[in-house]
Amino acid sequence: MFIRSLAVSVRHLHDVGKSGWFYLIKLITLIGSTWLIILFVTEGDTGSNAHGPDPKSRDNEAINTIGTTTI
Repeated sequence: MFIRSLAVSVRHLHDVGKSGWFYLIKLITLIGSTWLIILFVTEGDTGSNAHGPDPKSRDNEAINTIGTTTI
């Protein structure tokens, strides 16, 4: 369970334009955890960034084909 939550946390940090290493900021007592929570609740960057394309983008072909059947 820890590895899964770490992966989701790092993915969201990438979405807001931060490195996954920012997760270690939570080692700073109170201030680090508070800042990390603020990063987790902020909306991700629109468009592509250094970590890949925007998963919420309307022109993302992989997302648009989910649920469609081609027989």
